[in-house]
Amino acid sequence: MIGLAIIGGLIGLIILSWVIWFFATFTTFSSPKDGLQILHPRNWVVRAHPNKDVVVAFVSPKETALDPFLENYNFSKYDMAKEPELQSTDAYADKIVQQMAATFNDLKLVQKSVFPVAGKKGYKMVFRATSKVQLLIVLYVFTIEDMGYNMLYLGAFDRFSKDSPMLDLVALTMKVKY
Repeated sequence: MIGLAIIGGLIGLIILSWVIWFFATFTTFSSPKDGLQILHPRNWVVRAHPNKDVVVAFVSPKETALDPFLENYNFSKYDMAKEPELQSTDAYADKIVQQMAATFNDLKLVQKSVFPVAGKKGYKMVFRATSKVQLLIVLYVFTIEDMGYNMLYLGAFDRFSKDSPMLDLVALTMKVKY
């Protein structure tokens, strides 16, 4: 009985520690106008509507004075109403891959897997630069009705293992059209 109480106490302590860490680390950006709620690290800079299609962008702080790259992710939407061939998440994901290939001639798709985004069927796609620049782009894509949505992360390759769990958490927990 004492053993079970100790185990229960340890589990409770672990859960409490995780909850404290989570609320100390993350906050939520909400845009009722865009129907979006999305997590972001508290210490990242928020840029609402930095351009026409981007709803919000989040930019990491420099880790050191010598940090050459500021990791960032953004959430965008794309009106697919005039493109009947894009009326599925699969077709939208394929279009995004084609756009990435046309925009960046040195990217290679290294992973494409089904991944639930905002409670919808989506895809997680990882692109790696083939040039000397150690760049990684991660895209989470999904659709709702005639709108395509994506969350794009741009980061240094050596930072990805640190940011990947955070990105997955953000993609899983975001709410669109809430």
